[in-house]
Amino acid sequence: DTNYRAKTYLSMAIDGEDGVHVSYQYDVWDNHDIYYAYRSPTGVWTKQAIDSSASTNMGYWNDVAVDADNQPHVSYHDWAGDRLMYATKPAGGGWTKEAADPGGSSDEVGVHNQIAVDSQGTLHLFHADEWSNQELRHTQQPVGGTWTTEVFSTESSVGEHASVFVDVDDGIHLVFRRNGATSIRGLKYAYLSHGGTWVFEDVALGPHVVSTDLVVSGD
Repeated sequence: DTNYRAKTYLSMAIDGEDGVHVSYQYDVWDNHDIYYAYRSPTGVWTKQAIDSSASTNMGYWNDVAVDADNQPHVSYHDWAGDRLMYATKPAGGGWTKEAADPGGSSDEVGVHNQIAVDSQGTLHLFHADEWSNQELRHTQQPVGGTWTTEVFSTESSVGEHASVFVDVDDGIHLVFRRNGATSIRGLKYAYLSHGGTWVFEDVALGPHVVSTDLVVSGD
């Protein structure tokens, strides 16, 4: 997308056929929509709107993942609604979208969201309620099931600039920034084995951690 209104909030995933999937924010006269671009294995780009609803602040944070069938799944933040949104597009179909975590009257959920799909097709969305409750959330949906959300970290100012990876055993690896007072700022790591409980580690303490990325080796 060469239009100058394509914004910097973006994410990319590559499927099993080398198709490239990109989610990004698009500014249409100050109405911020969430868009999707796809590059086919033959090198042809197409783009379309995922959500251009009445809200003026969609997609300040967004992420894209693909499943075993190369179907894209997108998480994004609805600023006006203070909620976490989810959208997907089956092969040959159109985009469907819903609130994965609608939050509550005092919540501001969906910030710094990340999405991953495990080998069973379960969707895992990670996001922060950054301003009101300062907590880190895990919202998930099994195939054919409903959305559930757990709060798995209530340390102050957690969940900024997260990155997630699901390994071959469906273990979930998450890194994220903790903000707040200088003495507690830094990079944290969390791991959830399949059927297990969360384990947290401090990776690097200090005020200068800004953003994160994560990859897990095959070993």
